[in-house]
Amino acid sequence: MPIDPAIEDNINSSGDYPPTMMPLKFFSAGYKLLGTFLNAAGEGPHKTVILLHGFPGNETNLDIAHALRRAGWNVLVFHYRGLWGSEGNFSWSNCLDDVHAAIDFIVSKESAERFRVAPNKIVLAGHSMGGFAALRTSADYSELEHAASFAGFNFGYFAKLISVNSEFYDLSLERMQANAEIFSNINPAKLLDEMITCSANFDLINFAGELADKNILFISAKYDTLAPPEIHSLPLINAMKKNGADRLIDLEIDSGHSFSNSRIKLTKMLINWLDKIKFKE
Repeated sequence: MPIDPAIEDNINSSGDYPPTMMPLKFFSAGYKLLGTFLNAAGEGPHKTVILLHGFPGNETNLDIAHALRRAGWNVLVFHYRGLWGSEGNFSWSNCLDDVHAAIDFIVSKESAERFRVAPNKIVLAGHSMGGFAALRTSADYSELEHAASFAGFNFGYFAKLISVNSEFYDLSLERMQANAEIFSNINPAKLLDEMITCSANFDLINFAGELADKNILFISAKYDTLAPPEIHSLPLINAMKKNGADRLIDLEIDSGHSFSNSRIKLTKMLINWLDKIKFKE
């Protein structure tokens, strides 16, 4: 009888290729990024999820990562430039570039051999800012057909709102301040201004056509006050449907932005979606 990887260990995963967890580094624009690779059991090559955390990354979703590994997936978790020991300066644009670098790293011949990765079976998934990064990056790659966003932001759409409402801007600045204070090289006002300046490139609705052709999972949090669905996901979902999206899945959990009371439910939703993916050979 198969296990439920969200809540059960796979006790039959020993042998010559047991599951492992190892630190790693790779480079983005010459800056060293730190990460962790969770290798699935078995000789492989394995399907791989690049699991992208939010800002600033207190929650790295390693509970989900371990469950995905039990379900037979490799998982890469890493820190963007300027966060948690990774070199360089954090910015939204650098974050997107770092995801590109992570893809290049994981599909390289060296990584494919070292980590037993199937380079043609990569999925991007992310929470909050990571959800934004997963979808925005997926739009740049025709070969990356599958992406998941849970409680994801749409920075460009959000930027349009704060650019015309000073109270909304000030509230956003205040919310970011506590996170930014953890790091010495982050200026919240500068990040909000970058969001506004780059709003066209950061508005996922502008890429609804590219995303409409893909298999996209949205999981929203009903009581999300940081990335409320009516701002960050529903307008994008509607735009994708207008562009003919027929592989879009939109789910909701009765939880807040971090899914703190629904981690197992969130994990099961993600694994159920991943299990149904049919990759092109």
